[in-house]
Amino acid sequence: MNVRLISYLMTALVLLASSCSKDGGVQGNDQGGGLGISGITIPAEFAGREGNQVTCWAKGILETDRLTLEGTANNFNVDFEILSPSRFSITIPEGMVTGMYDLVLTRDGVSETLGQIYISIIAEGDIPDKAGMNVKGIVHCGGEPVPGVVVSDGVQVTETDANGCWWLSSDKTYGLVFISTPEGYVCNCNGVLPGYFQYLKQPVNVVERLDFELNATPDQTNHRLLVLGDMHLANRSNRDLQQFGEFVADINEVVASTSVPVYGLTLGDMTFDSFWYTNLYFFEDYLRDAAMIKNLPIYHTIGNHDHELGKRGAYPAGEFATTVKYRNSLGPTWYSFNIGRVHYVVLDDIYSTNPGDGTFSYENTVSQEQIEWLKKDLSYVDRTKTIVVASHAQFHGKDGSVSLKNYREVMDCLDGFSRVHIFTGHTHLVYNVEDEKMFEHNAGAVCATWWWTGYHSDIHIAQDGAPGGYTIVDFTGGEPQWQFKGTGHPVGFQFRCYDGNSIQINSGIYCKDESSANRSKFDSYASQWKDKSSDNYVYINVWNWDPEWTVEVTEEGAGSLDVTQVTLKDPLHLIAYTAPSISQPTFATSDNLHFFRVQASKPNSTLDIKVTDRFGNVYTERMERPRPFSLAQYR
Repeated sequence: MNVRLISYLMTALVLLASSCSKDGGVQGNDQGGGLGISGITIPAEFAGREGNQVTCWAKGILETDRLTLEGTANNFNVDFEILSPSRFSITIPEGMVTGMYDLVLTRDGVSETLGQIYISIIAEGDIPDKAGMNVKGIVHCGGEPVPGVVVSDGVQVTETDANGCWWLSSDKTYGLVFISTPEGYVCNCNGVLPGYFQYLKQPVNVVERLDFELNATPDQTNHRLLVLGDMHLANRSNRDLQQFGEFVADINEVVASTSVPVYGLTLGDMTFDSFWYTNLYFFEDYLRDAAMIKNLPIYHTIGNHDHELGKRGAYPAGEFATTVKYRNSLGPTWYSFNIGRVHYVVLDDIYSTNPGDGTFSYENTVSQEQIEWLKKDLSYVDRTKTIVVASHAQFHGKDGSVSLKNYREVMDCLDGFSRVHIFTGHTHLVYNVEDEKMFEHNAGAVCATWWWTGYHSDIHIAQDGAPGGYTIVDFTGGEPQWQFKGTGHPVGFQFRCYDGNSIQINSGIYCKDESSANRSKFDSYASQWKDKSSDNYVYINVWNWDPEWTVEVTEEGAGSLDVTQVTLKDPLHLIAYTAPSISQPTFATSDNLHFFRVQASKPNSTLDIKVTDRFGNVYTERMERPRPFSLAQYR
């Protein structure tokens, strides 16, 4: 038995010892709550069909009570029958989808959760066993089999036969099975989570069946992808959840106004491991809050802050143990799916190397096990499809240097595909890197600077000057076009201008009450802006720039100005975050490569700025000068 499987089983045994009864049912509140219910035993799992009955145990249930099965977002009223003073049955309702549910009893407006049950809906028809195969199932749509669907346990990969049936010989290491949702179909969702995966419940020597239901979808040839980097939700003092509500309102508006099928894809760090226990904010809480996003199936990527931090700061040892909680809540840490002419691959490139001494360390690499799985997965993919790879940590730095440890090995797997786009997060920056084999989009952060600038200054801005937000990708067939959208801003907001004559940033202005050490620290960050200037320079920060973009500036009465690309720290971020956080600036303002500078002929002329992206979209601003520099000016 391998080390990871031992770790998984030990974790499962601990959970079972604390939550399961002798007959395998999950114990509810045995003492009963305010409604006087006691002796509660709810089965931990049930595999069956709509209309099947599930036997439960409890004393004090009344015929006038109301029972509901409540998932992350889907709630179902449940018919029940009292079988004896201590036993009752519930009927699986019509429309039920596979997932984890709370069984909730309501009486006279008061509700009590009796327990949890994992319900797996299976299709009609028997599947014969096959020698050596310990997991099997059917993939169907409306009761009709769907052939050619790729199925995997994260190690082995197979596909459904003409009858929609599949079999795997699995060591059940990762405790789940997932399908690569085929083109033209979608899965039922539990909240924002698409039902492309199911959990294994039985030991390796027991054959178990997992069925997957698909729904046919309108033509996906053209579709929209919303790429959501680094949310870092933790219920912190910086009003992160309140600000997240503003993001939800923004994205709901985009989804509602989209006329083609639309999907979401996170880039990791949805949560913040340091606060799982101190703030009691776990993946389940994230899923509850994410469910405010409507009509958007969201596929997830694991980030470094989605790995396990122990209750007392003692990280579990190694990669497998640190990802157990993620898998138990959000599913596999690597998988694939298809939308239209695009094959999406989600990878985990945060490889934990924790020694088990209370520290957390990791490498930016894709494990060899994932590499072997990726080769198998891609062997089923039409070479004419566009490949989109999502991972948390960047493959390249902002200067184009390779940062993924085994970048070449990953790219070798993708040989033969003509279009490869990589979406990454982690840095909270917006930048693009292109070479002959791929185009990487480091796609920004929903939380910008961990939500702190919205708290300090009411300006939601990342350390490169980009607004907090997300990337919108529109696919026409396999061809993508993309724009970065700042939360609360129109999609045409693609740059910000500064009048250099108005900028002076030093500790005497912004950190005058700080210690001398902190003042010195701030002056080192702001050194590019410390002195007042009268050189008539204007600076333009174009955050989603790549070499195919153009920046043109015309001065009223003087004609076109020469545009020079420069490396600078964004002045607005310096005063919105670095100054008020100077004692511990964990995400201090960074140099970025998407700044441009022009020199006007006089200090009070008007400039017409025209920025054109690689797709011909034009963004303009008329800049009247002098323009003041302050937080109020840019709110």
